[in-house]
Amino acid sequence: MKKLILSTVVFMLIPLLGMAQTVPGFSYQAIARDANGVVIANKVVGVEISILINAIDGQLAYVEEFYPTTNDYGIINLTIGTGESTYGNFESIDWSVGQYFVGVGLDTEGGDDFVNMSTSQLLSVPYAMYAKSAEMAESVKDIDVETISELKTGLADIKTQLKSISYELMGDGSFEDTRDGTWYNWVEASDGNIWMATNLKAEVYTDGSPIVGIKAYNDDPTVAEEYGYLYSYEAIMESGKDICPEGYRMPTNAEWSALISKNGGPVFAGAKMKETTDLHWATAANGVTNSALTSVIPAGMANADGSCSGLGTRAYIWTTDECADNPNYGVAYQYSAEHNIVTKVNVKKEANISIRCIKIK
Repeated sequence: MKKLILSTVVFMLIPLLGMAQTVPGFSYQAIARDANGVVIANKVVGVEISILINAIDGQLAYVEEFYPTTNDYGIINLTIGTGESTYGNFESIDWSVGQYFVGVGLDTEGGDDFVNMSTSQLLSVPYAMYAKSAEMAESVKDIDVETISELKTGLADIKTQLKSISYELMGDGSFEDTRDGTWYNWVEASDGNIWMATNLKAEVYTDGSPIVGIKAYNDDPTVAEEYGYLYSYEAIMESGKDICPEGYRMPTNAEWSALISKNGGPVFAGAKMKETTDLHWATAANGVTNSALTSVIPAGMANADGSCSGLGTRAYIWTTDECADNPNYGVAYQYSAEHNIVTKVNVKKEANISIRCIKIK
C-alpha cells in the first residue's frame, strides 16, 4: 500500500537564479496525493534530495533531508541547498565538472525511510559558466557584451531544462515539435488522456504549409512566444491538414467536457486547471492549485473584427465541435481571472483563440 501511495505523489523543480556570487539554490514544490488521488494535507513528510555526478546511479556529490509539513492543498515548498546535509557541501559543488543528476526520495510518514521517486539530469554547464563569470567580475559592468549574451542564453537553457525535469518528476514530460523545435509540456490527466499543458505555437501544418487563420495577440510575435498563437476555426478544420504536433490531434467537445468533469465540474475545475502564479493571470482567484497540472493561461482572443481582448484575464480554447444551433460558431471553453468557473462558449469561427492538443491513442 505504501508503494501505491508513493506512486501518486508528484513533484516540481523550479530554478531560483540569483545575481550573486554565492551558489543559488533551487526552489522546490511538491503536491502529495494518496492512492485515491486525495491530497495528503497538513502532514509532515520526509524528503531526501541527492545530487549525483555523471549518471543516474553516479557518485554522490551532495545529500540533504527536509521534513516539511504539507498545507491544506497537500503542497510543500522548500529550497534545495538549504536542508539538513547528510553528505557533502552544496556550496562546494563544482558545477563545471561533468554532468549532474537530481534524485528525489520520499517518506510519507515523516521519517527517514526514503523511497526513491525519480532521478533526472540537470543541465549544469550554463550554470557553471555564469558562476565562473560572476566570481571574476567585480560588477556586471566588467562583463563584456558577448559574455552577457552567452550568460542570458545559458540561464534560459537552465530554465528550460529544469522545467522539463519538473514534468518528468511528476510522471509527465515534455516533447519537441519537429516542425520548429518548440518544446511542449504534457500531462497524463485524470480522464486517462495525455494533454498538452502548453498552448500551441505552430505557424505551419505538419506538412510544412502555412497555417491559415493564425494571429498573434495585437500582431505581436513576442506575445505569441509566451502565450501561444491564436487560431481560427478554419485553421483547425482545414481539410487534409494537421495543426497539432505529430502524434497529437485536436480534442472534441466531449473530451474537454470529460476533463472538466474529472476536475470537479464547470463550477470548480478552473481552480484545478489554471496556472497558480500571477505570471500570466492578472487576478489570482481564490483556491487556485493547478492540481490537474494543465497550467491554463489567459492568452485572450483576436475578435472577428481584428481587435484583441482578454490577455491576462481570459483563456479561450477550441474544440473541434461546431455549434449545434448556428454553423457560424464553434464550441470552445472559457477560463476567467476573477473566478474558477469554466464556461462552455460559442465563438465565431472567424475569431482566433488558443489550442491545446490531445495525444492520439
